[in-house]
Amino acid sequence: MKRKRLCAALTAVVCTAAMMSVMPMQGVQASALVQNDFEVTFGGWYAESPDQSADLTAAEGIGFDGSRALKIVGRTSPADGAVSEKDLYLTGGRRYDYSVRVFAENDQHFKLSLLVEDIKTGEQTVKVLDEKDVKGGEWATLSASYKAPENSKSFKLTITTDTTDDFYFDDVTVTGRQELVASAAEQGLKDMLVNYGIRSGNILNGSTINDTGIKNILLKDCNAIECENETKPDATLVQSGSTDTNIQVRDSSFAKIADWCAQNGLGFRGHTMVWHSQTPEWFFKQNMGSNSGSYVSESVMNQRLESYIKNMFNLYKTKYPTLNLYAYDVCNECMNDSNGGPRNKGYGNGASPWVSVYGDNHFIDQAFKYARMYAPKNCHLFYNDYNEYASFKRDAILTTAKRIKAAGNLDGVGMQSHINANASDGWSGESQYLTAMKMYLEAGLELQITELDISTDGGKYSLDQQANRYKNILKACIDWNSDASHQSRVTLFQVWGPNDGHSWVGTDKATGRPNEPLLYTSSNQPKAAYTALTSLVPKPWGDGTKFSDDFEIKEPELDADGYWFHYTFENGVDGFAGRAATAESSSAEAYKGSKSLAVTGRTDTWNGAEMSLPSNIFKAGESYSFSAVVKYTDGGDSEPFHFTISYNDGTE
Repeated sequence: MKRKRLCAALTAVVCTAAMMSVMPMQGVQASALVQNDFEVTFGGWYAESPDQSADLTAAEGIGFDGSRALKIVGRTSPADGAVSEKDLYLTGGRRYDYSVRVFAENDQHFKLSLLVEDIKTGEQTVKVLDEKDVKGGEWATLSASYKAPENSKSFKLTITTDTTDDFYFDDVTVTGRQELVASAAEQGLKDMLVNYGIRSGNILNGSTINDTGIKNILLKDCNAIECENETKPDATLVQSGSTDTNIQVRDSSFAKIADWCAQNGLGFRGHTMVWHSQTPEWFFKQNMGSNSGSYVSESVMNQRLESYIKNMFNLYKTKYPTLNLYAYDVCNECMNDSNGGPRNKGYGNGASPWVSVYGDNHFIDQAFKYARMYAPKNCHLFYNDYNEYASFKRDAILTTAKRIKAAGNLDGVGMQSHINANASDGWSGESQYLTAMKMYLEAGLELQITELDISTDGGKYSLDQQANRYKNILKACIDWNSDASHQSRVTLFQVWGPNDGHSWVGTDKATGRPNEPLLYTSSNQPKAAYTALTSLVPKPWGDGTKFSDDFEIKEPELDADGYWFHYTFENGVDGFAGRAATAESSSAEAYKGSKSLAVTGRTDTWNGAEMSLPSNIFKAGESYSFSAVVKYTDGGDSEPFHFTISYNDGTE
């Protein structure tokens, strides 16, 4: 019988531990907080005009000192300008030095403005930082020093002139003294999952990206980001100037999010192109005009669809060449909620204008064909849907996905996973969910969990039930990827929202109480669900910032002492969690070294500390050795300790 050893130092003592912040601030430093030279990317800049006629292009060789510059074209009003929001790097109450170089063929009066918004009241203030007359054919510099009010956000820079002429700009800089953010005190979910080939993701929107606390926990936990609404069709389609063969697109809604992801090395997930909802009706109508007009023919819609997809991927390539666009939801929620077939024809209330044009769902095949033609080679293409665990919808998704994958145009399925904390719920319970997940994977489809939130339904279900559901879903992902015989993989575990204060689930309609569906409280404190997830994989973890899409299962190795794991709790809880109790690393007692695991708050004999054994090491039918050093500091002269293992019988 093969024998393996595991040693754990476990000491039960009474102690309290102070909560440490996730990303502590330390010190200040004078530096260039914004540097946009436009040699490679657009730096989060875009053209802004009410009629969406203006656009930015890269101009080679005409920039300051012969470099590349950005050029704004198509202006129909002097107010149309080049815009970028820099609140990812700037904060209120601090003085910054702003500078930009500008150029035009003819004499122009240039203006550099800054719009800030009060965080509490929403009141907007525009400050003209600098303005001057610039002689045609010569570069000039606009610059100023300015301190915005304490509670400011947005920091929207705008460059305009007094005419509608095209102009160029280059070398945007903002310098000042800024607080330094220290490295995370602990690793996060991205580091726990990297060795299993699973990205850890979350979402940002135009509001949450302004929140420093949220950005910090996302940098700690995530190596992938998706926009909540900012890359959907209503945010990216441009009616003005569009033709049947050249659909205009824009990036103004997601420019700063994509730029931030590129600068921080975060994978970017596109969502979505083809959807019945949040797509303007003019896109389907003759002459792209009145919504009361007739729908176009299928052949015309194919032209528009191809152009839209082509131009969106070209936008990413042109403006964000360093962004890792690793995945895209090409089609979203196309299946009928009642029978899995096509949605009803029409527009609004769940009806599909796509079905109005095509008659059924074969537009899905067309969309994936075009997406494969124009997507970057490293960008995997997905069909995404909700209620994807319901049998009729699951089977429809499987049939469609397998057909399109066989044609070489689809990589996998996105499971939205909006569920509640009741694991035995007949509609979305654990059995139904995990069965669907397994069926997609066994069909050879790449699987991404794309929009996971687990509601307590206004407190009807407990936070412990929520924690168990989160844990069991992620454990199933880890277990599947740990089996080297599996050809398909789970490649993303993505929660749909950074904290309970920023969730679309909101409150329970019946009770008015919050549904609390996410991993962090509204004040960014980790919940039981977060602790349950991090208990799945013992430390040491990997480095999630170095995620590789070329993932291969690696056989685990014993350490130098012949242990699979040796827990000393010197640097944390080492994957342990409280079992109806609190488990924390403590320096109050130690068997060896300076710390141990303190278990407090017990109210019953079965309360204690627990951890999940990783399935890529611990296999049924094999023999293992376990040991723990324990101590108690109150109670009777002698107390029995229990060291147990729990497992399924292999049929579950």
